[in-house]
Amino acid sequence: MIGEADLVISVCIEKSKKFLLLRRGADQTRPGIWEFPSGRTRQGEKIKNTAIRLAREQTNIKLKAAEQVGMAESISGADHMVVLHFYSKTRGGAIRLSQQHTDYRWADRRQINAMRPGRDASEESLGFFDLRKR
Repeated sequence: MIGEADLVISVCIEKSKKFLLLRRGADQTRPGIWEFPSGRTRQGEKIKNTAIRLAREQTNIKLKAAEQVGMAESISGADHMVVLHFYSKTRGGAIRLSQQHTDYRWADRRQINAMRPGRDASEESLGFFDLRKR
């Protein structure tokens, strides 16, 4: 039987037509995976504010505005995950990684696909950003 779904917020940050990906540390779940800044909401926190906080905490990047652009769902065995995808351009800030990540890269779509990212930065996820007009 499947339990409750985990809600994950994922933030695609764009700068000069490239997207920011972070590499998970060896001591994290799914070590070495490339992903967008992502995480969970805090008690009483609005989801849009979660996206802004995660970008700041994990990268030190300030966002112009975070816009929800899509949702993806994954069920594997007893694991059930719902990912809300947000998009934003940068407003500034020099990148400073949190302890969760060991590396970062600004990459275009072709480069992202070659990096074999995790689910939140997959081709399916990037498709959400094609649907919106910038």
